[in-house]
Amino acid sequence: MKSELGARIDSVKSDLEAAKHELGGRIDSLEHSLGSKIDAVDHRLDMKIARLDGEFALVKWMLGFTLAFEVALFYKLFLH
Repeated sequence: MKSELGARIDSVKSDLEAAKHELGGRIDSLEHSLGSKIDAVDHRLDMKIARLDGEFALVKWMLGFTLAFEVALFYKLFLH
């Protein structure tokens, strides 16, 4: 009876070790997969931010030109 119980305990221990090893491999695989997906999303986000920075610079130049043009018009209208 004791030897049967000891054998069963050893069997369960070995099954648990195998499951632990398998789960560790799966977790490592998922970690790698998620890391690469996060890197891809980070790259896309960086590209969108760069595009928005360029568009914002264009809007600033357009606003500056418009303000300069309006100042020149007001100068001509009221001070000339």
